[in-house]
Amino acid sequence: FADHAVEVARRVIFQVTGRTGDEVDLPASR
Repeated sequence: FADHAVEVARRVIFQVTGRTGDEVDLPASR
């Protein structure tokens, strides 16, 4: 569930800020 939440969060961040999830600090980043 956590991994799925990270994927969704990255997509939302990308849509809102135009940045990729890799540029954002996420504790559960792969």
